[in-house]
Amino acid sequence: MRATYHSDVNFLTLFNPGNQVAYTKDLVRVFTGKAPTLNILAKAFGPNTRDNWLDVQITELAVFSGCRDKLTARQTESLISVVAEEYSFLKVTELMFFFRRFKAGVYGKFYGAVDPLTITCALREFCDERREFLRQLARKRKEKERINDPEHIRYLRSYAENERMSRFYSLNFRSKDFTIEDFREIWWLFKMGYERSDHGYND
Repeated sequence: MRATYHSDVNFLTLFNPGNQVAYTKDLVRVFTGKAPTLNILAKAFGPNTRDNWLDVQITELAVFSGCRDKLTARQTESLISVVAEEYSFLKVTELMFFFRRFKAGVYGKFYGAVDPLTITCALREFCDERREFLRQLARKRKEKERINDPEHIRYLRSYAENERMSRFYSLNFRSKDFTIEDFREIWWLFKMGYERSDHGYND
């Protein structure tokens, strides 16, 4: 991580609140990109850098709210500790997306004063949304892998071939004395065009 961001100052500059919208336009990248989690951030640049980053994000949210009564220093410190401990698995981009949505009114609003409990409750709701998004993303990826799987492709081709054969048999034969299983044995001749033009069979 140090090789990517070089210093804690550079990291804090890059992931400042002013970039919340710019860095959270691509949701797949937000949730699965290479941005560090709070835990990785603390290991790379130290807990103080992680706490400073959270402090900036939280303070900016409080200012944005327009509430007269902001968080006290003790409340801010406690909130940072709770988020750092309980949500260390979140990427910084995910938290930036959370703060962006909070500003958009997705999780309600403060009433008169900035309430740290409102933020933690909203963060819990955000994690539920995150979990569902990741589930949907995993399902889409699994479906894409299944569609591109050679075995699945062979199955689709076999199914299409069987449908074509059944349709051809239904239009041209349908006899108790000559079942579709009988026709299956000579279907390869008709696939090659044998007899079709001579006998006027329809494909």
